[in-house]
Amino acid sequence: MQAEQCAEVGMVEEVVSRCGLEAGAVRFLAQGSTSRVWWAETQAGSVVVRLADPAPGKTVSFAADVGLRKRLHPIDRRVAEPLGLGILQPTTSSTDAAVAWCLDRFIVGETAPRGGIPETVCYELGQVLSSLHALPTQRYGLLCDRQDACVGQAPDPVGGLLTRLQDPWPFTRCGLGEHPIFAVAPDLLPQLAPFENRLRALVLGQPQCLNHTDLHERQALIVDGHLVGLLDFGDATIGPSVWDIASFGYFHGWRLAEVLLTGYSRDAPLRRQLLAEAQLFALLIALHHASRAVTLGRPSRMEQAVRFLRLTLSA
Repeated sequence: MQAEQCAEVGMVEEVVSRCGLEAGAVRFLAQGSTSRVWWAETQAGSVVVRLADPAPGKTVSFAADVGLRKRLHPIDRRVAEPLGLGILQPTTSSTDAAVAWCLDRFIVGETAPRGGIPETVCYELGQVLSSLHALPTQRYGLLCDRQDACVGQAPDPVGGLLTRLQDPWPFTRCGLGEHPIFAVAPDLLPQLAPFENRLRALVLGQPQCLNHTDLHERQALIVDGHLVGLLDFGDATIGPSVWDIASFGYFHGWRLAEVLLTGYSRDAPLRRQLLAEAQLFALLIALHHASRAVTLGRPSRMEQAVRFLRLTLSA
């Protein structure tokens, strides 16, 4: 084991101990956009420890994440139960900087491939999102890092949008033609330009609620064809109520998004309206991912954004 991982094992054991537990086996699970994730066995069952390690342009908001799940878990147990959070100072973490941490109950499950999530799981995810969107909120945007309430960082919807999305035209200072995506796909410029007023009206006129905002395939844990866990609320944002439908459609396609909506609402006319508005909002999500592709040096994300825009605009 590398020295860095050995040090992190010690940090994981310290976190578990601070929560009144004793770690047995410990193993590394994954590197996320804001944290490194570890699994540990304890006398009270398996737990997950997240150690803050944000990617460029990302921030860690464990307190907001925990506060949100403390409200949502009693309503829907398909959300991991938070068990503790805190900060390891340099004197106790054997690092040169303080490290924020979060400890959660471990949920056993598997993930499905992108675009291949079972329809039953899509339906059940819609149910969870319905409960999430009903939580009380204040202000707009990414959550302030506090447990006591779900409070956004911005005073208005556009400011809130900009706390989460990178270069979401038409809400940036740069013109559409200056967006990074047009260096790769200039043919999209005349197709997107006519949507400016509709996008402004959607963001300013939509009801605002708390959204997960990042519903890719690794966020849903599945057992026997059913959803058992929705993960990672670190990017939870108060914004238009179709944001999550749009995020899901971006990653998994509009057919499965329609299935998700059947779990979200029994009102068929409302579902049709939400789907149409989600397809519009998803244009902003695609532009965000195209910009992040450049920032992070991940050309595959640009390719997906271009492919998505072409398919969605053609429809």
